[in-house]
Amino acid sequence: MTMFNRLSLRQKLIAVPVIGCFIVVIFIFAMLGLVNRQEETMRQIVTEDLSSIARNTSLLSDLSRNHVSFQELLARYQQQKDSFSLRNIGLSRIHVIYQIRDNLQLEFQVQRSTEIPRLSEALNALIEDLEGYAVSAEATLEHAADNHPATPHMLLLLNRSFANTHRQFITFLELMGKSINDDTTAELQALEEEVIVFTMAMSLVLFMLLVFSFRQTGEFSSSLHRMIKALNTLASGERRIGLRNRHFETKELQQMSEAIDCFQRSLVALDITQNKVEETNKQLRQEITFKENAESELNNALDALQLANDELENRVAERTQELAEINDSLQQEVDFRREAEKQLQLFKMAVHNTSEAVIITDSDACILEVNPAYCQITGYKRQEVLGKNPNITRSDRHNSEFYRQMWEQLRQHGEWSGEIWDRRKSGDVFPKWLSINAVNDGTSDHTYYVGVFMDISRIKQAEQELERLAYYDPLTGLPNRVLFDDRLEQEIRTCSSDHSGFGLLYIDLDRFKYVNDTLGHSVGDELLVEVGQRIKSCIREPDTVARMSGDEFTVIVRSVREAGDMEVVAAKIIEQVELPVQIAEREVFVGASIGISLYPEHASDSEQLKKHADMAMYKAKESGRGRYQVFNTEMTAVNLDRMALTGQLKQAISHKEFILHYQPIVSIADSSVSAVEALIRWQPEEGKIIPPRRLY
Repeated sequence: MTMFNRLSLRQKLIAVPVIGCFIVVIFIFAMLGLVNRQEETMRQIVTEDLSSIARNTSLLSDLSRNHVSFQELLARYQQQKDSFSLRNIGLSRIHVIYQIRDNLQLEFQVQRSTEIPRLSEALNALIEDLEGYAVSAEATLEHAADNHPATPHMLLLLNRSFANTHRQFITFLELMGKSINDDTTAELQALEEEVIVFTMAMSLVLFMLLVFSFRQTGEFSSSLHRMIKALNTLASGERRIGLRNRHFETKELQQMSEAIDCFQRSLVALDITQNKVEETNKQLRQEITFKENAESELNNALDALQLANDELENRVAERTQELAEINDSLQQEVDFRREAEKQLQLFKMAVHNTSEAVIITDSDACILEVNPAYCQITGYKRQEVLGKNPNITRSDRHNSEFYRQMWEQLRQHGEWSGEIWDRRKSGDVFPKWLSINAVNDGTSDHTYYVGVFMDISRIKQAEQELERLAYYDPLTGLPNRVLFDDRLEQEIRTCSSDHSGFGLLYIDLDRFKYVNDTLGHSVGDELLVEVGQRIKSCIREPDTVARMSGDEFTVIVRSVREAGDMEVVAAKIIEQVELPVQIAEREVFVGASIGISLYPEHASDSEQLKKHADMAMYKAKESGRGRYQVFNTEMTAVNLDRMALTGQLKQAISHKEFILHYQPIVSIADSSVSAVEALIRWQPEEGKIIPPRRLY
């Protein structure tokens, strides 16, 4: 306070507003600091937790798609009775469930799980449900692969387990959302409390400053009133004004008081002098009065002119300040609009040039905008769809319940994604992956819907092509070894259950290597395609013909009662194969040797059936080619003898049991030896020579 009293009047008048402005600036920066700190906290909560919810929602979507794919897999492969592929692909689908469980455990933050027991309990329950669902899927897969009668019941249990898991997943996501809401509310409440406390403190400081200013202005006003009263007293002729030796708080007021006292003393002296010279000046008073009046009028005119000039300068300065502020505001508005227009143009270019189709509708499902990718995929022009309902591309492959559930999820969660079939303008139906999100404009309750989709026809075609390459021969289009083995196993299971039989043909082409070596592999490929079609024309629709490898084919003939039925089919195939094949203006001739085995007479498992049919086929080749041979048990004994003979020959080579003989060639004309033929004979250790006929 002592330091403040030392200030001049001008300094005091400036100091109080400056202190007030400084306090206001401190208050503004403090409030901005609080708001920025709270904004960073809120942004961290929203970024981390909402990203976690988005990823968990993606896991839920993956789980749903995996469940639908698993059910389609069971339905498709149960109809095809392909247990091998069913197990392999089914295990990969079950592995996806375990991956979702592991991703869920890694995704969830340990700190939040310890702070929110209910969220941790929901996570544990969800993981338990996922593990139970995976176990149920494994059991259902085993029943379906074994064609167990309880498969429909297991599938029902699997759907119930998935429904429980899905419900628990939704509960977990709702708890995460509630956790985010609670954290946000707590942060906002803390900010509100800090703002209230800080505002009250600053208000108290400003109130104290206002009281201090009011007190100072009161003292200043009181001093001025006393001086004005003293001057009025002097003006009235009274010379006693009572200001002498009075102390004032400011230097200016003190100097003014001393000046008034000096003026009062001068007036007293002037009165004395005036009395003395009154008589002398009496004659000049009229002239002086006239001059004083003229001078007063001139001073008044000058004062009025000065006041008018000051007022004009003040108005010009105020108007200039107002124009500068308006100009700054307009410049900021122009910069803001220019930046907003730039961002809007950037977003428009991104949507316009994206390869995925984008469609925007209002809350009544009326199309407001589409991008070029939408027009390219659907075939509709932009003017043809604006203002219409998106169902103009509906393919009618989905029922009304599907669309009802889709809109119900949109209303509840604000988003939906999944595979859906639509129809182009040309009428072609195509699959697409669609994502829909509800968007609010931020200024009202009006809701827009933004849909993004892409055409997945090529993906579907690639899946079908992969399946075809896995089970069919790329050259002839016939089933390959994998599909043949699967169908052979299915036929064995079917005949085993209904006590019926079937036959297996093992076909090897005669002279095919000669065709490849002389005419080239391209001609050989065309020949294989034609032979495959001829073999297929000789069998019935339920039977199976497959290309095993090279020039080997196999045929499964169903519902065979006796070997004679198979012989008729084999003879027909040999007859068709031996007919000439016209390739590149040239006739190509080949034959076929066929081995026949029957189920269950010759074997009860697939490997033995194929082995016996192969033995019979080689027996047919040894018999002169171009014929068929039914398997018998003697073929097995011959093969065993051949295997034993092969082993003995290998030992004979290592034991050096082969000896050299020379047989002379005699000329008939003169009975002379014209040449010598070198021969090899096998002589075991016992000294007996093995004749060559035993080696054939």
